[in-house]
Amino acid sequence: MYEKGLIPLTTFEQRKLKVQETAAKRLDAENKWNISRNELDNARIEFSTVLNEYANKIAKAESDKFSTLSDRFESENKLNKLKVEQENYRRRSGFYYITAPQDCYITQAVVAGVGETVKEGALW
Repeated sequence: MYEKGLIPLTTFEQRKLKVQETAAKRLDAENKWNISRNELDNARIEFSTVLNEYANKIAKAESDKFSTLSDRFESENKLNKLKVEQENYRRRSGFYYITAPQDCYITQAVVAGVGETVKEGALW
């Protein structure tokens, strides 16, 4: 329009300046949008990192828990084996002496087989 002489130079310059200002505002808005998008991406990455750390800590805690339970059950197993062994020794120690169901005196000892032991002073 300026070249055809329809508007003065000052109006042309004002409109040209307005176009540059609008382009600058548009560029500023795009930059802010890109910054916001980058911040969102960074927040998502950080959130993902926190979730992974949390999952790793949970997994480690569960692993420690199951390891402790395994140790506990192993210890209980050893304890039960020792109790059985103690009971076997207790029962076997009762076999060293022959006890009668009532009070009495032995009048004759009969040795039945090879390897039987009769104490000193036994009569045949």
